[in-house]
Amino acid sequence: MRIVFSTDTYWPRVNGVAVSVEVFRRELNALGHEVLILAPEYPENIEHEPESADIVRLPSRSLFFSSEDRLIDVSKAQKAATEALRNFKPDILHAHTEFNGLEILLDYRRKHKVPLVMTSHTYWERYIKVYLPFLPAIAARRAAIAVTRLRFRKANQIIAPSQSMKAVLQSYKIRKPITIIPTGISADDFSGIDRSLLRARVAWLQGRPAGTRVLTFIGRLSQEKNPSFLLPVLEQVRKTLPDTILLYVGDGPGRADLERQAAVRGLQDQVVFLGYLPRTRLREVYGTTDVFTFPSKTETQGLVTIEAMICGTPVVAIGEMGTREIMNGDNGGFMVPDDQQQFTSRVLQLLNDDRLWQAKSAEARLYAGNYTSAALTDRLVTVYQGLPKRR
Repeated sequence: MRIVFSTDTYWPRVNGVAVSVEVFRRELNALGHEVLILAPEYPENIEHEPESADIVRLPSRSLFFSSEDRLIDVSKAQKAATEALRNFKPDILHAHTEFNGLEILLDYRRKHKVPLVMTSHTYWERYIKVYLPFLPAIAARRAAIAVTRLRFRKANQIIAPSQSMKAVLQSYKIRKPITIIPTGISADDFSGIDRSLLRARVAWLQGRPAGTRVLTFIGRLSQEKNPSFLLPVLEQVRKTLPDTILLYVGDGPGRADLERQAAVRGLQDQVVFLGYLPRTRLREVYGTTDVFTFPSKTETQGLVTIEAMICGTPVVAIGEMGTREIMNGDNGGFMVPDDQQQFTSRVLQLLNDDRLWQAKSAEARLYAGNYTSAALTDRLVTVYQGLPKRR
């Protein structure tokens, strides 16, 4: 099959959508399918595109409310996109966006009657106030629901990464077929981790005691990911284990406030901000982490929890939305309510009990095997094969 992925976010932007697009692209290629990616240009110099990827970068514009993000500029991109689509002759159009990247596909679909798949990556009802804080809460929520309903009703088939996200879409009275397919993980990306070797060489452990414990958060540093939840947790953990640090891997509008909060609590030397890291370096992070701490309550899936698990790193996470479904209880770690005391207690359990840590590490690796990218791509191909043929 010839499949087009259209997205308003892709490398060098680091987030779950970019990872999902690349993971499925790579696996589909391995199965012999051709994939064309339509993605925005970024002001940064992109030295190397993902290996073997067929990518058309389209003119884009910045967003006044998010300096990190771009949207494809439809008026400037339409001619190049139409030419790329005409030359590629796709069998399937797959939008990983509800916005301008979708518009590019809708124009082609109207003329060529190619089936359209859409993936719901973001729970906009929860996120919109983060991006547009000047809107009244009720108006923002209604706008998010209305836009989501309007856009997803255009699809022949919808992909939801979790049952909870499927339920959200159904609650919006979207009556199109919805199939649950999480983004999978390639074990090869995280194989061969030698924890002792990594701990001896990574910068964030240089000059620290040999027994330093590492807690890690990976994600966008903004309100919807709830990263500030972890500062009191670190504070409490350090009362028992003073040689404990917290890594924040990612960036975003909340970083400056997190740095300020850490300094106010006297934790500026124990909280390390690494910014966005290339995906190839995340294995270093997971491989030097004792407990992956994830307090986000708005995940459609929570891909980083599976990445941590496949590296044998136990997870402590708040059990809401996609995270609740991914962990399905205490698989690979501990799932807790939105309560800092319980969260801290579980972190300390893992740090203080080596036998428990080893058991949860082994359990995490085994459990993550349920989310291999190859198996989940097979499910995506089955969905594609069930779509009406282009006319």
